[in-house]
Amino acid sequence: MDNDTGEWIIKLIAALGGWKILEWIISWREKKRKSIADVVAVETDPLIKRYTAMESEMEKLKTKVDELYKMVHKLEVEKLELLRKNMELEIELKESRCNEIKSNKNNSI
Repeated sequence: MDNDTGEWIIKLIAALGGWKILEWIISWREKKRKSIADVVAVETDPLIKRYTAMESEMEKLKTKVDELYKMVHKLEVEKLELLRKNMELEIELKESRCNEIKSNKNNSI
């Protein structure tokens, strides 16, 4: 690059605002990056809020499911206890009938 061309470029830069144009050239990429980051933030913010809300709802559902499992387990235990009592009563009834039949046979003899 010869001196005339170099002087011409310097004069052009000085004429166009000198420092301001250099500042603009240097900061152009940074501004572009910031604008892209702002757009991404605007697009992702609702998604993050929705995700947070869904996590909260999921925790509530997990708590509800845990409560339901506890209730089912309690009902199963109660059912088994009722079945046991029923079987005991049936055995007692059969023994009673058997004893009644034996006593009726003994009385008829």
